[in-house]
Amino acid sequence: MISFIKGELLFTDADSICLYANGVGWDVNVPDPIMYFKGKEYSLFCYTHFTQDQTTLWGVNSLEELNFLKKLIGVSGVGPRTAVALITAKGIDAIVSSVETGDVASLKVKGLGEKTIQKIIIELKGKVDLTQPSKTVLSSKVNDILEALIHLGYSKIEIMNYLSLREPTFLDESDERIIIKEFLKQR
Repeated sequence: MISFIKGELLFTDADSICLYANGVGWDVNVPDPIMYFKGKEYSLFCYTHFTQDQTTLWGVNSLEELNFLKKLIGVSGVGPRTAVALITAKGIDAIVSSVETGDVASLKVKGLGEKTIQKIIIELKGKVDLTQPSKTVLSSKVNDILEALIHLGYSKIEIMNYLSLREPTFLDESDERIIIKEFLKQR
């Protein structure tokens, strides 16, 4: 299975993007293809979905989102399109909070009915850890790093993927300049 792709964007269409990596153009379904630009390099964590008729790739921005996507798809009636749409529209923290409180109305998105939302709540309640801080809450240090590297031409997705793979102690104890230098060394 394919779980990560890094490559140059060749083109987009209504639901997906085509990333050129290792001599292959990979068609990856993403929530908002217009947010990607031809010729730029992107990194995506991918879920490979198999059906009787086809095999598709679904891209998300972080390992945390990929893991949560897999949990959502494990719920009967929730496919990758709906799971990616829900994660993108609501965010992991809001979904977890709504699941734990049983708030059906706050999980409404296009393509997701009330019965399926109730299944999500029933099947995931108590199975998602609220004690772990979310990686989506950005510190001022991370914001400074993002701003500097985006100014140098790197994408937010690429930067966040790099930061999510680093040890939290490295990020906490290192100066912004050191983190930026380490990022640039790996590019």
